[in-house]
Amino acid sequence: MKITSNRLKLCILSSVVALICAPQTEALDQVPTKKKSDSIETLKPTASMPMWFYEQERDFRFPIPAHFDFVYIDKTGKEVISGPFGHASDFAGGIALVDVKALELHDGEWKVPSEPFQKNIQAIGLDGTVQDKYHQAPLHTFVDEFVLVPLPHAHDANYALVDKDWQEVSRIKAGKLGVYSNGLIASHDEVSQKWGYIDKDGKQIIAPLYCEALRFCDGLAGVRGDRPPADHSAMINLHEKYKHLKNPTQEQMEEAKQALISATTRMNAPAKIQFIDKTGSTIIPSQFSAVHDFHAGLCAAQKEKKWGFIDKSGATIVPFDYDWVDDFYDTQTGKIAAVEKNGKVGFIDSNNKVILPFEYADARSFSEGLAPATKDGKFWGFIDLTGKFIIEPKFMRANKFNSGRALVYTAARNDFGKRKEDAQYLYLTGKNALEDKDMEKAITAFNTAIKLAPGTPPAKKSRYYLESATPQKPVANDIVSMLREVEMTEAIGRHKDAQALLDKCFSQAPHSEWVAIKMSHSKINQGKTDEARKILDKMVEVNNKYAPTYIHLARVAFANGDEREAKRLIEKAHELNPYSELVKLYYPFSPTKMKLPSSP
Repeated sequence: MKITSNRLKLCILSSVVALICAPQTEALDQVPTKKKSDSIETLKPTASMPMWFYEQERDFRFPIPAHFDFVYIDKTGKEVISGPFGHASDFAGGIALVDVKALELHDGEWKVPSEPFQKNIQAIGLDGTVQDKYHQAPLHTFVDEFVLVPLPHAHDANYALVDKDWQEVSRIKAGKLGVYSNGLIASHDEVSQKWGYIDKDGKQIIAPLYCEALRFCDGLAGVRGDRPPADHSAMINLHEKYKHLKNPTQEQMEEAKQALISATTRMNAPAKIQFIDKTGSTIIPSQFSAVHDFHAGLCAAQKEKKWGFIDKSGATIVPFDYDWVDDFYDTQTGKIAAVEKNGKVGFIDSNNKVILPFEYADARSFSEGLAPATKDGKFWGFIDLTGKFIIEPKFMRANKFNSGRALVYTAARNDFGKRKEDAQYLYLTGKNALEDKDMEKAITAFNTAIKLAPGTPPAKKSRYYLESATPQKPVANDIVSMLREVEMTEAIGRHKDAQALLDKCFSQAPHSEWVAIKMSHSKINQGKTDEARKILDKMVEVNNKYAPTYIHLARVAFANGDEREAKRLIEKAHELNPYSELVKLYYPFSPTKMKLPSSP
């Protein structure tokens, strides 16, 4: 009997899932059992879990810290970069990507807010300085000589390819893009919904033929073709086996659960991964369920849930015997990689000889002479090639070193806003507050940054924002609420209602910088440049240092055909605040930039 996909789901739900799905409020053991050695046992699900969990189960093997900070250390173990980070990545090529949280002021103390949904991804350098040349952070860190930076307001392209000095190499107009590596970038074709590869100028080099395309490394890239037709036979057999059970035993429930996981995994299995070269030719045929990049001439690959290593011809160098592996690392005496077997991690060489015994609860491969490791599953440190802890195990988690920096989890800070290095985060907090039209918070954040680190770039930028991007006088709460309502109404496409609200707002506060700029922006978009000019001229009388006024005056001048005046006004705005995101959109002057659909 043929069972359709929907009917199959109903059958499984009624006869199998109902048997094995316990309440999921305690999906992972919260209090691990301690061994005599004070190590902790790996966590196991106590109920059924979403299918994605079983592919990433290893990431949840030990309790995940609930209260911690992302911190970067140097090779002596000293903390060198910390911040209000909601997320952080490893360094690569001298930069790391971090989610910088805007600080909140509570009872005179700056605190990290608890909301997890507002993302503010920034690129930081090895000294922790935030890179702010571009409106948005790069898509990825440097794995090669260039990175891609989104250009949300550009007409001619939506990505810039930049070098390590943040100078543009090229601009690319494309949909979703992968990582630049080995001269090529994985590129998603919106028509075929397939992936191919383009070069640094956006030229198609390998046609979009793949459902998944990994980055090139050592001249090869892993790709995955179309998903094979779903095989429902295992699910049908499972249904037939368990449909008559009314009061299953615990053993039968566990057997059913494992059978369901196995059958669902097989039914939804994607195509196997193959490797292609930079011409698109297949070098290693499809045979792997998962792969890493090539490192030190070898690539970690998975077959039938077991990991091993292959070379660039596809030959097996290390047999597929391991439950998990990390990449090989070149040392003076040969290659070494962290591998796991039977719940313990050890280190092997490329001949599959054990170099360091399987005595670690977890570890990662070596990088820059050190490897993150933990023996008890609780505290991580860094070992050398002899297995000796060079940096003592004191971190909740630890990642590999890159560029002399390693990301670790430490106890949460409670002193933000008191260290000199916090000035840049207070500056960013002030900028975010201005965007949210929270003037009091913005002024407090900028002033704190200036006081905390006088003479530094964050203090200098904060002063620019205070003098040329912040209204001179407080804006009434009802006016702020009305402006926010205008923006929300515009966002859902109710433009007439938004204009009516803006007219009401302008009638009540015509001399407020925020209101006047918003109204002039509306007038320019309607082609009423004379009316916009009158509003902006009045604003110059009220506050002649407010940089956004000159940007919109430049837009009026350009719309009236006076490019020379538009250029002068753009330069005036840049003089007042070279760090303003709005100013950076238009400076230096160009006719193309003046046609941008500016926001106020």
